Amino acid sequence: MTVSNSLGTVTSANVQLPPAWRRPIFLLQPQSQSVLCGDPATFQATGKGPAPYPLSYQWQFGGTNLPGATSRVLSLASTTGDSAGNYTVVVSNVNGSVTSQVAILTVIGQQPLITSPLTARGKQEIF
Repeated sequence: MTVSNSLGTVTSANVQLPPAWRRPIFLLQPQSQSVLCGDPATFQATGKGPAPYPLSYQWQFGGTNLPGATSRVLSLASTTGDSAGNYTVVVSNVNGSVTSQVAILTVIGQQPLITSPLTARGKQEIF
């Protein structure tokens, strides 16, 4: 950029933003939710970063990457007690990454687990 006035002319150098300023940011963070056992659950996040750097998403459960969970929406078709816990998403571009806030999934009314076979006690069959 060149600026001139009656005292002279000054030309500035091009300014490059540091990579940290070009990292993604979150426009929408995933939200905690409660669902009934067996019902679906959906988490959403939206990142934004400067062009022309494409964004990538990676969902995590308990700090571990979920295989194949690489879009801005994470859908769980049918929840169980094992689905309950902490979910986050990491949004990345070539300049860095940012991790979302923790979204807690609470699963209500977990179905009982049968740990031993059922037996008939004191019941006689009539033939």
